[in-house]
Amino acid sequence: MLLNYTINEFYPKSKIWKDFHVANRGGIRPSIDQNLVVVFLDAPNPNPKPGQDHNIYHDRYDTTTGVYYYTGRGQEGDQTPTGPNKWLIDSNKNKTTIHLFRQYSLGSLHQYIGKVKVVKVAQETQQDHRKINRLVYVFSLLPEADAIVTEEDAFQREIDYQLTTTKKESKEQIKKNIANMDKLTTKRGSKTRTITVRTKTEHVRYRGIVLELRKLFDEKCQICKIPHFEKKSGKYAEVHHIIPWAKSHDDSSKNLIVICANCHRKMHYAKDVQRMKMYEELIHNYPNTSYCTPDFYKKY
Repeated sequence: MLLNYTINEFYPKSKIWKDFHVANRGGIRPSIDQNLVVVFLDAPNPNPKPGQDHNIYHDRYDTTTGVYYYTGRGQEGDQTPTGPNKWLIDSNKNKTTIHLFRQYSLGSLHQYIGKVKVVKVAQETQQDHRKINRLVYVFSLLPEADAIVTEEDAFQREIDYQLTTTKKESKEQIKKNIANMDKLTTKRGSKTRTITVRTKTEHVRYRGIVLELRKLFDEKCQICKIPHFEKKSGKYAEVHHIIPWAKSHDDSSKNLIVICANCHRKMHYAKDVQRMKMYEELIHNYPNTSYCTPDFYKKY
């Protein structure tokens, strides 16, 4: 099967299972006719429903070895070496092709990791959806190619994909969309979720407004005004938080700007005097927009 899937790019799950002709449910989806398996490493569900969520699986990625540890199928009781689990257990013997897709946040697109090999099959104790200890299979999956991206890269790549698949809208409509999203952001504040597997609370980015801002400023960098360069599909641009996300958790349009990669690096790493000049270029370019004031900014 020859499919036009690019490593590190992002795709909707419905497109994946349709293209690969596998079942539309389950984390491990084999195809008997093609001797392949599609594996979905889904993001944990922050609001799990008993018997329906995948939050119980302790899937993880080892940044040192590049191995994905993937928990087998079965949410209740000890897992068995049958069905989809058997496909992975016997994959090397049967020369089965395995395609791995990874999701970074619930409801988002899936990154194509590429073809992977099962380098180890182990068993460990985990809790099932009833909080009862049971034995599970853990498959060590090693990608054939380098498919490492940061969560911020993943966020940007998902937006890139959406830009190529969403319908065209007028600038006026996009501005209305942004204004409505700003109102919603102001009303509900910073959104958080608790990840059970990671046992921590984390803030959640608002993808919608980032997508709309990319649509609005899709031609030129908001600071240097240099046109965004063309990619194989669409244009390349980056979104920068004027007040850093880690500090502000602010995804409103007053704190977000669409800039080129060069300006983005400068806004993070240049000396304050240069960053102040860049910020002044921004407010000069958009005098009718009220942007947040960064900590480093001091008027001369």
